Amino acid sequence: MSPKVSINVVCYNQESFIAECLESIVTQSYKNLEVLVCDDASTDKTLEVAKEYKEKYPEIIRILPSQKNQGVCLNATKGLQAATGKYFCSFAGDDIMLPGKIETQVNALEADKSLVIAHTDAIVFDDATGKDLYNYNDDKKCPDTTLSNLLKRNFICTPSAMSKRSAMPNAYDQRVGSVSDWFILIVLLQQGNGIYINKPLIKYRRHANNLSAKSRVLTLVRESNIALDFAINELGIKDKNVYVGKLWISKAGAYRSLLAGDIKGFVKYTSIFVSSALKYLIKS
Repeated sequence: MSPKVSINVVCYNQESFIAECLESIVTQSYKNLEVLVCDDASTDKTLEVAKEYKEKYPEIIRILPSQKNQGVCLNATKGLQAATGKYFCSFAGDDIMLPGKIETQVNALEADKSLVIAHTDAIVFDDATGKDLYNYNDDKKCPDTTLSNLLKRNFICTPSAMSKRSAMPNAYDQRVGSVSDWFILIVLLQQGNGIYINKPLIKYRRHANNLSAKSRVLTLVRESNIALDFAINELGIKDKNVYVGKLWISKAGAYRSLLAGDIKGFVKYTSIFVSSALKYLIKS
């Protein structure tokens, strides 16, 4: 029998997108699915639309609503802990699966038991115009899916990925909220191999709510730096490329802090940059 795939659809106030998202999932060629719709106390009609889909597909869709808004990590953790599939996909309520995504990834993972993750290219498109903007990855930009490469930067488009559930932790780490998906990928690739499928199998929507504001960039920098500290201190990672990652992150932090007139932030990230450079050289 084909293995079950759990798809965790994390949503908040996405009534304009959730129907298209769910339709793209339930019409996949691969049918042994469970779809976990984790609604974070939406104030619009997201939950109502999800319930309509549950009525149409009661054997596939489960709804896990929050009574109050908890934030992305706790909302996503509900689905992660409820998942019963062999494989797991994390999806947002405004993402779109392209035909054949699930079947292609299951085939890849089943063919090589050393794999813990299979990810694909993605088409980034503009919500306002519907125009395709660019591909998230291609052969020239996507390195081999190894832990060492992932420590330098997160090149995996999260909604494109399918992971082996048994290799994942049991929660998204709130301490690194905005990059909790990257931290989970690091944990995964400590335990096995990954594969990149050079074909766009999702569409990632770019709209006003997910464009990077200055404050969001600084949050990403801060939490990315914390995530790599956890990789060193909690996961025991000794790969020198963890310091390459910290170099890029601290450089961005120093630059953004300077633009914001934050002298303390500039000094902090400059210090991290120098320290990371020295540690990289010592390990080389």
